[in-house]
Amino acid sequence: MKIRTTTLADAQAIFNIQKKTWLNTYPNEKYGVYAKDIAEKFADEERVISKIGRWLSSDNQDHQGWVAKDGDKVIGFARTYRKEDKIMLGAIYVLSEYQRQGLGKKLLEKVLEFQDRKKDKIEAIWLEVAIYNNKAINFYKKAGFELIKGSEGKFKVGEGKFIPTIKMKLII
Repeated sequence: MKIRTTTLADAQAIFNIQKKTWLNTYPNEKYGVYAKDIAEKFADEERVISKIGRWLSSDNQDHQGWVAKDGDKVIGFARTYRKEDKIMLGAIYVLSEYQRQGLGKKLLEKVLEFQDRKKDKIEAIWLEVAIYNNKAINFYKKAGFELIKGSEGKFKVGEGKFIPTIKMKLII
């Protein structure tokens, strides 16, 4: 498996991974988030791919992404960016059949290496995770991230539908 920097040509593959992993991860009856709500978020494929393409083609030096490949198949991706005065880990998604093989860890290492090379030394990397995504929360905790109590929020997935979130940070 190889990891490389993203290119604009990766937009479709990133869309496919994001859609599949979201459908596997985010439906949660307790919180009223259903597969149809997640599918709705990805229904306008052209619009979503165009949005992905905008961040892939960005000249912003504080924005970077990587894809993980198994041969010619893109099987995971990660992205990091600056939001106001914070460095954010925007995503790490790995197809379920490739999870638990160290790929998420390797993608996270790419994010940390990239941010460590920046001129302005950062103190922390932040992320937002679904409060019920215990698999991701445990992954990030194992990597040294801590939950930030009182940072609960919501991520809109459809009309009146939200995924409850919480922030985590890693002190660098």
